[in-house]
Amino acid sequence: MKKIEDFEIAEEENFAELLAQSEKELEKNTIVEGTIVQINEEEGFALVDVGQKSEGKLNLNEIKDIDGNLKYQVGDKIKVIIKSIKGERPIISHKSVIQKEKFNQFKEKYNNNFEDIEIQGVVKEVKKNGFVVVDDEGLEYFMPLSQGYLKTKEAVGKKIKAKVLKVKNNNIIISRKKYIDELKAKKEQKIKEVLEKEGPISGIVKKITSYGMFVDVGGIDGLVSYNEISYKGPVNPALYFEEGDEVEVVVKNYD
Repeated sequence: MKKIEDFEIAEEENFAELLAQSEKELEKNTIVEGTIVQINEEEGFALVDVGQKSEGKLNLNEIKDIDGNLKYQVGDKIKVIIKSIKGERPIISHKSVIQKEKFNQFKEKYNNNFEDIEIQGVVKEVKKNGFVVVDDEGLEYFMPLSQGYLKTKEAVGKKIKAKVLKVKNNNIIISRKKYIDELKAKKEQKIKEVLEKEGPISGIVKKITSYGMFVDVGGIDGLVSYNEISYKGPVNPALYFEEGDEVEVVVKNYD
């Protein structure tokens, strides 16, 4: 039979264990300022003193510029996020701090109203379930495979436009599919409006070729055949018009 003292000791041990676990959880995902104490270029990591029992381990790729040069040296102060704790050693990230700051700026800019936001960026990486896209400001977005309309082998380095789907857990989810579908719908609507117009409409000459000229009518490019330039019959359109000229045309059909 256990004594009351035994239960009290067990409760104290459980409480101490829970407290230690709670403190470890609080340490994770916290932004702290540390000091770089060692840089190991051969193995590709730096050790950063973040006030824990052991120094945090930081991947050197996170503190290199576009040319591959280190932006920090031993002794420099640096902000990092503690991502996890492996044994006694914190696994840290400087890149996550930058992304979190940029994410907060993004939220502030749009006042948490993310509907219909259009972004432009470059596909930086292909992951198992999607693409990592980065814009000119360095902010990263995630685009699921089903929303990419991209071949994974040709995706990296491709410039794209996309629409924001949602913002969740510090991640901005985007869709190239939504952008393309909306663009297509707008184009179809413009075509419908142009076809419904009766009589001459105004357009701008965009390009002149030997077989005719392309005219922008309300955002849609239409071809005026060289047979339709003059009542004289087939003529060279360059003799009559220049790119940028405003012309009157009649829509005959849509192919």
